[in-house]
Amino acid sequence: MSADIVGDKSTKLRSILTKWHSISPGGFQKMNKLIYKLEHKYTESSLSLSNLKSRDRRVCQALYEIGLECGFTIFLAKLNRTHREEVWCGFDDNEDVEETNLEYVKTCDGHTICRRMEIDEREIMGKIWDRTADSEEDGGFTGNESMPAILRYHDTVVIICPTYHLCSLPVSTLQPHALISLVGEAIAHRPDHHRQVTSLFDFLEMVVRHGNIDSTFLCDAIAIALKYKQKLLYQSVIRLALRRSDAQQRVLGKIVQLMKASLDGDAIESPDWDYWFGDVFTEASKQSLTTLQNAMHQVESMLQEEALDNVRSSFECWISPIPDNLMESKSKWDMNDFAFLKCHIFSRGSVGGNWLAWFITTLSYRGSRELICEMLRVVYDERNANTLLSAKDTFQSILEASVDKLALQIQDFPISGHVTGTPGTPQLPGALGELASAARKTIEVIDQAFNMGLAEQATNLLDKSCTNIYQYCPKPRTKSAPGPLVVRDSLLCLVTVLQKHQVTPHGSLKDMFVVLLRNILVSYPPERPMPPRGWAHKPRPACRQNAALYPCKDCETLNRFLQDPDRETYEFRMAQYRQRHLMEQLPRQLYYCQPEKKPPMVIIRKLGNEYKEEMKKYKTELTLFEDHVRALRCDYVKLLLGEDLYEELVLLRDIPDSVGSMQTKRGEKRKAEEEGDGSSASRPQLIE
Repeated sequence: MSADIVGDKSTKLRSILTKWHSISPGGFQKMNKLIYKLEHKYTESSLSLSNLKSRDRRVCQALYEIGLECGFTIFLAKLNRTHREEVWCGFDDNEDVEETNLEYVKTCDGHTICRRMEIDEREIMGKIWDRTADSEEDGGFTGNESMPAILRYHDTVVIICPTYHLCSLPVSTLQPHALISLVGEAIAHRPDHHRQVTSLFDFLEMVVRHGNIDSTFLCDAIAIALKYKQKLLYQSVIRLALRRSDAQQRVLGKIVQLMKASLDGDAIESPDWDYWFGDVFTEASKQSLTTLQNAMHQVESMLQEEALDNVRSSFECWISPIPDNLMESKSKWDMNDFAFLKCHIFSRGSVGGNWLAWFITTLSYRGSRELICEMLRVVYDERNANTLLSAKDTFQSILEASVDKLALQIQDFPISGHVTGTPGTPQLPGALGELASAARKTIEVIDQAFNMGLAEQATNLLDKSCTNIYQYCPKPRTKSAPGPLVVRDSLLCLVTVLQKHQVTPHGSLKDMFVVLLRNILVSYPPERPMPPRGWAHKPRPACRQNAALYPCKDCETLNRFLQDPDRETYEFRMAQYRQRHLMEQLPRQLYYCQPEKKPPMVIIRKLGNEYKEEMKKYKTELTLFEDHVRALRCDYVKLLLGEDLYEELVLLRDIPDSVGSMQTKRGEKRKAEEEGDGSSASRPQLIE
């Protein structure tokens, strides 16, 4: 196809555009667009049909008018091409520079569609590169001869694109504000072209689903969707707006304004609410119940602001059964639904009856654990406010129905733990900080149940939690083992609650404590370093990855010296680079290295600090290790575990340097002295 064809008569142009897919098998039918070079060059700000000159304007005007009739869209853009001059000079072909792209792609009225677009050079009409480059950049000097120059071409082009191929444009780079006017104009010229209309609205829906758009575009999309009765686009826009707090109010306000404009001022009939909101407010599976409730309230207030009192009362009647329908239709309830469910349990639960029983049962199997804990918390907080028929009965019913879901699992503890607050400082539930969320909430529920006089239900939840953790606690040092500090803080807070309510320790609680202490908190204590023999030091690690195959002789000599108990110093006679290799492996706090130039050698002396440094590191690690259980040293834990397990797992009796073991030894010594002394009456009397 020749570029001259654009200058022919309108009938020929219309015929060619109409036969786009049948002109050249393997040619046009595989292309999404054609690019025609204009005679003049234009700046970015002047890229619009009204700013074009002479023949450029006539060509683009013809393409614009006839293109709209035939189902084509016209864009203006800057075309840039960069490539290296084709002169042989012995450089590597891999360094070739060649790039062709469109920049500042705009509609005929000057609105930017996208700032950059990649193209296939086969889409360019005519041989537009057979000319002198517009600019040239020196390729530079490589040392023997110059590299070829880099040639650059800059043109202004018109892009001819079938409307149904707009969806091939890269959505992530599009500027959405120009799309609405482009779509509206194209549909206005060919409203009967079903394929074009469908593709345009599919394109708009794809842009909406991409989500990177503002509320202004959403309002415009709502208007055009209602104008052309595009239900899918309308629903997509509303769903996106409901998920975004910055757009929800504007989009709902736009709908109310369009509704008001569609109503006759003297008409008595109510709007068709199913048409305006039915599919959105009745499909709860993809929206949170709270978001839908807020949207309903916003529509009510907007109708009141627009002085549509009759319409507002009609809307309230239409929407009254929807909340129950929403709860029934949503298969899973989570924290996004919390505000909605809280509102309904207090507005309808105050009268009790079948609805409350249905709500509690449904909450137990549809609600997430976090949601159930939050519902229990609000019932607990309102226990004295008379907002429920019986807060205690409601709390008890929810807890009994959900106990299996609320009971702790070992997976609820994060694998990597962290300290929350000052170690050893008990914190009551409600101020547990950054503990594992599930552990924190379950402990709060146990505390709340005891406070409400539901000791049996609280003990049952505690027993199930302890049994779950005891049965499935992983072995020490497995990848699934939770972090020790989170486990410690959870146990500490649980002990605080149990002490507060004077709960008698029972078997499952003891089993859980023992398995968590053995497998998580006090497994694998740090090993005490052994004192060296004479001047012996530990060898340095291999300096090579494959040391067994390629041993380093210098390192072998160094390690023999380090492990020798009788040598304090050694002279290594070698070149400087070999000296540096050895010195880089020796910490300065453990060794003194003195290089000599003549003869080239390095004198290495052991400082004798290795054992001291190892002991310092060991004591630091032991202090951190002991912190795992230090906060649990209390009478309640001792009563729970028994004296022997308490001394072993909490006082760390079998770790000689621990503070707890020292306390145990002092206690045993005092006990032995007391037993030896006895009372004065039992002592043997001195006979003179």
